This record gives sequence, structure tokens and C-alpha cells, in this order.
Amino acid sequence: MEITKGNNSLNSKSIFIERKKYDELFPESVIRKINLWDEKNLFGKVDRFNNPIILKNQMVRQISVDNNIYSANFIIDAFFQIKREFKEKERRQRINLDGSVFADLEPKKDLSVLMRNTTNF
Repeated sequence: MEITKGNNSLNSKSIFIERKKYDELFPESVIRKINLWDEKNLFGKVDRFNNPIILKNQMVRQISVDNNIYSANFIIDAFFQIKREFKEKERRQRINLDGSVFADLEPKKDLSVLMRNTTNF
């Protein structure tokens, strides 16, 4: 099975080609997916009345004391859970992470820009 090579550093034409490959590899009949690109680009960002969703401060925490990256509690919990699962599957030799982008997952972006912007209202 071919794997798509889409990422944010590609030019527009390459992104279009990789998205097309993804849609062909994972048709709607096989996997129920939400089209966040074309149809539901505000999914998770607004409520059903189109009011912006803003997290309460108590729902946000710092990922670790070593960095200045913040996210929603449930996202941080899920992130560390998937890291643990990858390591456990590798330890049991069920997957091989050598050279994989999943070998050393680390957060790169956070909510701080969003949080700064919402405090200005």
C-alpha cells in the first residue's frame, strides 16, 4: 500500500496531489472520516451556533517544565498515551520505529498564540 507524503512544507501543487492520493487510498466507504479541509474547516473551533470555542484556563496546562508549550488537558493526555503505546509496541517488537517520524514524537506548536489573541478581547 502506498503511503502519502503530504506535509505542510510542500508547495500547493504537491499538497493537492498528496491529498488526492489520500482520498483515493482511504475512500469514504472504508473509513468514516471528517473532511476538515473542504467541508468542515471550523470543526472543533466553533459550536453549533458558530460561536468560537474558547477553552477555560483550567482546561489548559503546560506539557512539561522543560518547554513553554501549552495545550488542552485531554490533548496532552492523549499525546503521552500514544507515545507510551508506540514505545510498548516497539519493546514487544510489534512495530519498528527505526527511521520513523513516530520514533521520537515531540510537540512543536501550542495554544499560546490563540490564548494571547483571546485575552485581547
